[in-house]
Amino acid sequence: MRADASFKEMAAGLREHHVTAFPVVDDDGMVIGVVSEADMLPKKALEEEASGIPGLVPGILQRRDQEKAGAVVAAGLTTRPAVTVMPARTRRSAGRSLMR
Repeated sequence: MRADASFKEMAAGLREHHVTAFPVVDDDGMVIGVVSEADMLPKKALEEEASGIPGLVPGILQRRDQEKAGAVVAAGLTTRPAVTVMPARTRRSAGRSLMR
């Protein structure tokens, strides 16, 4: 997904590809982070707050979630840094990279 993709584009991409997360790439195609459904939830929660108790959702969101809730494009929602591996690596080797 492009770094400038909108919230609607991200949501549509998740549905279309039946995934729960995707890499976000810069203009050169380099992975800069990952956006997951969990990254998108705070924004959605704030949008739906109008039908609930005003002030409740911002009070329970952690500071980082509040910052993400204000994001308007993928780059603002990314979890960084992204951990990437070469396609030739085994799943076991890739998993070890995540544990470091």
